[in-house]
Amino acid sequence: MIQVVKNCRRRPSLLEELLNADYYGGRMEKKEAYYKPSANVTESEKAYNIALSVPGYSKDEIKVKIENNVLTITSDEEAGNKVDYLLHEFSKRKFKRSFELPEGTEVGNIKATHDNGILNLSIPKKEKIEIPVQEIEVK
Repeated sequence: MIQVVKNCRRRPSLLEELLNADYYGGRMEKKEAYYKPSANVTESEKAYNIALSVPGYSKDEIKVKIENNVLTITSDEEAGNKVDYLLHEFSKRKFKRSFELPEGTEVGNIKATHDNGILNLSIPKKEKIEIPVQEIEVK
């Protein structure tokens, strides 16, 4: 099971929880405020799959890296052009999501695709090598 990385071991107070939405589902970052895009994580026989909702971002604005067995997806892009909005209900913000990879994943074969505002990551599992059972004759 892919674990979401959290830097905080204790449960925050209600006030902290309201002020820091990154507690659930992402790495807590105190230095900079990051947006936390929604993610769906599934597991099949052959791979773990992460679908991250990143509408408005091009594939060039999204960075995926692995360091110390932690998969981190980021974008430091802010809205480029300053516009005087009459109504402004959504914005393009920098984001960061981190997931701790379980043992038995093929880190070198991770595939990422970006389509219609969804970043899909496929993290293959290592094939289990079955050692055949051998009977040894006792003499």
